[in-house]
Amino acid sequence: MSNGPYYQGDCECGAVTLIVTAEPLAQGRDEQGQGWLVLDAEAVQVSGGLEALENETLDDGCACSRCRHCRQRLFSEQEWLMLLPETLLPAAGPAPSDELARRLPWRLY
Repeated sequence: MSNGPYYQGDCECGAVTLIVTAEPLAQGRDEQGQGWLVLDAEAVQVSGGLEALENETLDDGCACSRCRHCRQRLFSEQEWLMLLPETLLPAAGPAPSDELARRLPWRLY
């Protein structure tokens, strides 16, 4: 097991479990007020419930994966970055840098 950071989070019904092995690169809120953590995509693994995931296309055209049972949005992957709802993990990060913000699928404040 790694000596680095390790976080585990579940969707609201517990059907999908994610493991994260790095600190968030950034954290912020979208225009609707939803808080998001930005992580390196390689640091995020679905450790349980892969069969419970389904894809959804958001109004802005971004793809998002959610639990088919509780319908909670779990992550969106863009350009080697993974965005997770901040309520999913007990982690925090800094505000996105200008360079990182340009790579995100939507603006975080």
